[in-house]
Amino acid sequence: MYCSACLLKPIALLAVVSLLIFCPHPARGNGIAIPDQAQRIMTLDEVQAGMKGYGMTIFQGTKIEPFAVEVLSIVHDQAPKRAVIWIRCHHPRLEVSGPVQGMSGSPIYLWDTDEPKTLGQGGRLIGAFAYGYPWDKVCTAGVQPIELMRKVAGRMTAAQEPPQPRSAGTSEGLASLRRLRWIADRHETADSKRYPLDRIYEFLVSASKKPPPDPGTAGPTNHHRRRLLPPPNGTSWQPLRLPIAVGSPLVAQFGVTMLEPLGLTTVVSTVGAIGSKPPAGFNADLIQIRPGAVLSVPLVYGDLSLSGSGTVTDVLPDGTVLAFGHEMFGQGPTAVPMATGYVHFIASLATMSFRASGDLRIVGSLVQDEFSAVVGNSQIRFETAPMTVAVRLPNQPPRHYKYHVVDHPKITPVLTAIAALRSVSAVQELPRECTMRVKAQLAFEGNRTLEATGFAPNASAIDVVWTFVPPVISMMQNSFQKLKLRSIQIDVEVKDSVQAATLIGARVDQAIVAPGTAVKLSFQIQPYGGPIQAHRAEVGVPLNTPEGDYQLLVSDAASYSTRMFATRPHLMSITTIDELHQTLNKILSIRTDVAHVMLQLAEKGIAVGRNEMPELPSSRRAMIATPTSTTATSFFETVHQVVNIDHALSGEIAFTIHVRKPDSELSVP
Repeated sequence: MYCSACLLKPIALLAVVSLLIFCPHPARGNGIAIPDQAQRIMTLDEVQAGMKGYGMTIFQGTKIEPFAVEVLSIVHDQAPKRAVIWIRCHHPRLEVSGPVQGMSGSPIYLWDTDEPKTLGQGGRLIGAFAYGYPWDKVCTAGVQPIELMRKVAGRMTAAQEPPQPRSAGTSEGLASLRRLRWIADRHETADSKRYPLDRIYEFLVSASKKPPPDPGTAGPTNHHRRRLLPPPNGTSWQPLRLPIAVGSPLVAQFGVTMLEPLGLTTVVSTVGAIGSKPPAGFNADLIQIRPGAVLSVPLVYGDLSLSGSGTVTDVLPDGTVLAFGHEMFGQGPTAVPMATGYVHFIASLATMSFRASGDLRIVGSLVQDEFSAVVGNSQIRFETAPMTVAVRLPNQPPRHYKYHVVDHPKITPVLTAIAALRSVSAVQELPRECTMRVKAQLAFEGNRTLEATGFAPNASAIDVVWTFVPPVISMMQNSFQKLKLRSIQIDVEVKDSVQAATLIGARVDQAIVAPGTAVKLSFQIQPYGGPIQAHRAEVGVPLNTPEGDYQLLVSDAASYSTRMFATRPHLMSITTIDELHQTLNKILSIRTDVAHVMLQLAEKGIAVGRNEMPELPSSRRAMIATPTSTTATSFFETVHQVVNIDHALSGEIAFTIHVRKPDSELSVP
């Protein structure tokens, strides 16, 4: 049994991915059929077991059809002051499919004892088809009472509340710090296993307030934190995730990992049609939002469509639309598109069937999202961020894709990831031996921009995600204030060669140097499938460097990143959105297609917060850096150079360099 607000899980929304023509402003005309008066309703107290009636939904196309229902029972107190009406559905399609994902919201009507019982006519509205069991051999469904749904409409928020600053001293502040450290370590290796899917999941849960889900736990739990497993004996059950349908097995596999922390999952399904030509017989301008019709929620549209779809339950005389009978994200006030749609077909599965639907045109916005219903109206209140993806593959013409991605703090980063992944894998698989170079330009509110680059040998399409998704998540889900993504531009180039190399040797010309001179060294790399290459580098020793022994490191990006933040830990002290932005820029500037040469010098001073105070007298340092204070941290100055090698390097070699003044005895003790 499945639960949303109580222990039942709603029949989940079905989203569809499709290729379509870029449509920057698809809404046109009035798409809501507004009644002169509200539908008559039957209250929960009036419903009794054995009563009969019908539901209205679309099984194919845009034709709303009735199906017979009979009340089995009313289950009270599944959650405080909540109840579910359980019905048995009778229809040739439903007797094959059982409950269908995408039918969520289908209005259910019951006849009074003294009225004609004509299927599809009369009766009073009791609520929305909303819950069901997997593996159901018939069609038993739970109905969300209409009283609860109309109460959600009464709480509908006219506008989003302004962003509220958040304290960095909360667990969310620690979450941002964990994300930053994770991003700083994103270049952990340079081999073909650098970015497996489980590391995406690791990143998303690394800052979660709750532990990762335990797939083996059975029984009633939070449906946003558990994985659906087939009941081994047909009787065990677990709450079902909200599925998002995609058009590619690769994207579906990726989506399972990316969407698990958000309580969603992916299935492979068919296409939509916003802005493009729908199948024959569907005139988008004539289709309206009305009880029993498809209601779609386009989350990405343009050259790709990603959307969730359910069914309209009720339209009030003021134009308010009630749908689904359960939540989409369940976060109260919201602002996402509301569109008309059509049905391709119903896919009957042994676990849980789903309705393959498509979008037609955007006619308004969903503005309230609660466990009992989603609520919309004809006003366009949502915001989107333009996204462009340029892809160059070997032996293929360049391709450019354009999208609009809906603004939502939790789901937008995942949507951009799926759109980028679908763009890279739209034509063919990547060559078996290849290297992917990615450049992403990200713009956020307040003129805050980030430039992220990626260089991935032995790449798969998923590697494109790692360039930009972690910083997008860190900025949009930061601990300090709400922040919108304004635009994203991604350029992907794939070459049919593996540009990876291993550091195999190095030597310094002279281990004893004077302040104001340079340390000169040579190193060798072994490229994949190629001859050994020799490279030269030199690092200047500052004139004011005290005599002493210092470490010189030639390394890959991962080792340099670790050393850099170890020597300057105050860079990870984040208390404002601007400090977060500065640190992300610092992290993202670390290139992976170069060799990093770093000379670590003597301790130079202390930092109070993020403010460096170099070369303080020892007495002053002792006063500030007390054992009982955590605001002051020591830092070491470094000298850093990069050597362009156009390969992703792995390995590190360290030397000890002796700095001696010219009049010192040039010998090593």
